[in-house]
This record gives sequence, structure tokens and C-alpha cells, in this order.
Amino acid sequence: MLTKDDIILGYQKWYGGSRVFAEKEAANLMACADLNGDGELTYTNWLIATTSRSKAIDDEKLRVAFDFFDKEGKGSIN
Repeated sequence: MLTKDDIILGYQKWYGGSRVFAEKEAANLMACADLNGDGELTYTNWLIATTSRSKAIDDEKLRVAFDFFDKEGKGSIN
């Protein structure tokens, strides 16, 4: 588990100590990744927040997902 304070310290160490920058980045990360709002990030939350969407989602995966829901093969989802 990582808390917001853990993330702030990590940003400060990695990016040279700016507390203001670290707090802003930590707040952005928590807003995106703290899915249940408990103030902590699990490993799974971290992976979700840091995985590139372009690597996680491509045209083939989108087509498979769309086709799964397009049961009637009409090219649309109701």
C-alpha cells in the first residue's frame, strides 16, 4: 500500500525535492488511481494508473470487446 504521503516523498526524491510539485502530482495520481477513496493505493491501483492506455487498449482488443456486446452482429450496441 502507498499513502499520499508516500507518493509525495517518492516524487520529491525522484524529481528533486519540490514539495509543491510533489503534492500536485500525488493529488493527481490519487484522484485517478484511488478507486475506493480510502487514501491508499494498492499494487493493482498503481498498475491501472501507470499503464499506458495505448499499450492496454488497441484496435483488436476494442473490436473483441465491441463484438462481445454486439450479440446480434448489427454493428451497434443498444
